[in-house]
Amino acid sequence: EIAASTLPDIRLLNVPKNMQSKEQFDLEPCEWTACNPQTSPLFTAVGYFFGKELQPEIGVPVGLIHTSWGGTNVESWISGKVLQEMPDFSKVVEDIRAMPDKVAMKADYLKALEAWNNRVDEGFAAGKPVRAEVSLDDKAWGKLNFPGMVDQQGLGDFDGLIWLRRTVDIPASWAGKKVQLVLGAIDDNDITYWNGREVGRTDGYSVQRNYTVPGKLVKAGPLTLAIRVTDTGGGCGMPDELYLRSDNGEQISLAGEWKYQIAADARKEGMFPKDMSEDPNLPTSLYNAMIHPLVPYSIRGAIWYQGENNASRAYQYRELFPLVIENWRKDWGQDFPFYFVQLANFMQVSPNPVDSDWAELREAQARTLSVANTGMAVIIDKGDANDIHPKDKQAVGHRLAL
Repeated sequence: EIAASTLPDIRLLNVPKNMQSKEQFDLEPCEWTACNPQTSPLFTAVGYFFGKELQPEIGVPVGLIHTSWGGTNVESWISGKVLQEMPDFSKVVEDIRAMPDKVAMKADYLKALEAWNNRVDEGFAAGKPVRAEVSLDDKAWGKLNFPGMVDQQGLGDFDGLIWLRRTVDIPASWAGKKVQLVLGAIDDNDITYWNGREVGRTDGYSVQRNYTVPGKLVKAGPLTLAIRVTDTGGGCGMPDELYLRSDNGEQISLAGEWKYQIAADARKEGMFPKDMSEDPNLPTSLYNAMIHPLVPYSIRGAIWYQGENNASRAYQYRELFPLVIENWRKDWGQDFPFYFVQLANFMQVSPNPVDSDWAELREAQARTLSVANTGMAVIIDKGDANDIHPKDKQAVGHRLAL
């Protein structure tokens, strides 16, 4: 599909992910691009297939504004003025308005995180990464296998700080030449050391780690890799392929047994400070940064694919979701079409009848059809029991286009 995506009558605008505690009037830098094999892979698949089918039918160019953030709550996409109409959120909206701006929130978080780390992690002594030192005796450390997740290897629902170490041999032919250290998407944050020297750090469970190690650090013989992994919630581990790659394309696999030592268990030490400056589920925050700046840009309608995050509060969704439609239509001053996707099937089939949050959320979505000029694309047949993101986006785009 990517190879066939030279479609000059479809234009794409990817709105950068951003959250703010107050309404913004400008987007983060972004620009319209023509749809082609270079730009389409970075775009919404549902939006692409929707626009591709729509454009020949209406006979004019189609502009697709992609403003979304996966795994977010519906209340993040509603303005404070509208959301405070609900008693459940009136106090929350007041608290958010009183928050400092994003830069100040980030500074407060970093200060609190440093204090937490200094209190719980003995791996840093006098500011030095003791657990990354080559001379450290790690014989008593436990063992884990990667790629993999620690939760599935006897550590249960681990959250906190964990150090990982592995030793491999660097061939003489690599000495003095830069090396790529490929670690995939570590869950959640990492600081990575090469023979005790930091070579990279990244925050975010879905971000690929590909660190370039300068040649001056690459020496023949044993190499000690150490990774300080911070898990702030959910799964923890290194699920992707792990390897070193030289300039000439040779690779050394890092898969297999790693040593580990838990530096801090959040269940005992208390959870990490929360980074509110990066929290997309702060009510109103995505509306403020990713919807409000678009008003009153000319649009003809909206398509919406969300709901999983609100399944545990499905009854409340009956009120929240129509508020999104009401809110945006008021902003643009028109009752434009608003089409949405009902949740796909997910999770294993139960042989007996059970209560289902997802079924209740689907009912809330269906009730939203009482709002004028709305439509619902049903994709219950396109779900995947093991994947919350079913792969068939073409069918979803097609049904929205219908």
